[in-house]
Amino acid sequence: MGISTFDFTPDPISLLESNRNLGYTIEEAISDLIDNSISAKATNVSYEIHPNNGKPYFLLKDNGIGMSNLDNELVESFRLGSKNPLDERDPNDLGRFGFGMKTASLSQARILTVITKKKGCDTLAFSLDLNFIRDNGKWLLKKIDDEFYKAEFDFLKNLDSGTIIRWDDWDRAPKLEDDLLALNSQINDYLSVCFHRFIEKGISICCHDYSLESCSPIPFGEGASQFSKIPLAKNNKAKQTSYILQHPKNWEEDFENISRFNSFRLFDGFERQQGIYIYRCDRLLTPRGGWLGLIRKGNAAKLARVVIDYPNDADELWSLDITKTNASIPYEFKREITKLIDTTKKGSVRKIVRGNRNVNRSLSLNHSNIWKISDDREFNSYK
Repeated sequence: MGISTFDFTPDPISLLESNRNLGYTIEEAISDLIDNSISAKATNVSYEIHPNNGKPYFLLKDNGIGMSNLDNELVESFRLGSKNPLDERDPNDLGRFGFGMKTASLSQARILTVITKKKGCDTLAFSLDLNFIRDNGKWLLKKIDDEFYKAEFDFLKNLDSGTIIRWDDWDRAPKLEDDLLALNSQINDYLSVCFHRFIEKGISICCHDYSLESCSPIPFGEGASQFSKIPLAKNNKAKQTSYILQHPKNWEEDFENISRFNSFRLFDGFERQQGIYIYRCDRLLTPRGGWLGLIRKGNAAKLARVVIDYPNDADELWSLDITKTNASIPYEFKREITKLIDTTKKGSVRKIVRGNRNVNRSLSLNHSNIWKISDDREFNSYK
């Protein structure tokens, strides 16, 4: 008796519309695109937001190795799950599932266009248009000629190789132009933290022509002292390093209140940024910190930071998700990491107590009198 089989190929528009709601923010979506640029050996990456008279569009440009359509390379890049997450990959590859370009882009806009050029090859462009797929009911890409996106084709003419990602029908963009342009600052802050190690290594990441500066969650110089550095057992490639930040009384500036984005304050304020910062291949996955459920945030640990580095061949162990913004601490590492956190927390408490004691002593010496006393020797009296 034979086995009955049934074709359960998913309806294209139903699957693609569902994939629009995987939980990307605009910053996370752009970060996923930059991952691809860095994996393609780009040294210059820039993004642009264009209001375009109420029909906004987005561009991300890089000078990476680009793609051709030899062996259907460009077409394959549009395929959902174009990479097997279990395959061995280059140690510097920031990709994971082969979903990023598509799911990140479609989370924001209905039309994704890729214009790309490989060295020695012609410039090519294809669009994944949800409206077109809906109307045809098939998995179809549209080939785009240079007359549609002349500026983008002209940009790539001046490069040996490179790629441009363009979003049109950007239905999840803010409606007001001022709100759209305000996104730049929000995105810049996020990218400057997520990719700070790459910026420090010389990779240029820009918003239009403005170069982003790196912003590490661990302040450089005397801003923080390394407390402990140990490899994680059972995986010598992964390591954990703990830091204790300076007490606020020693800050050169009032970093908590100045408007400039900085390593002490970051997104949620100085105290709320305590926690674990997980890096995968030098890319920061958790820019907002937090203790990932191992301990609660509190005043005692506000100076404590723990950095964990792991390679991309340990993705399954760390349960990295599609958006590459969440990783779970493996059960077998929790005891080691919690032990380091507790030790670092105690160091934070000691520094807080010592710093507060010095502040109180200063207050008692300089501010205990509510008026100024002067000795009048002539009349043997005090004023």
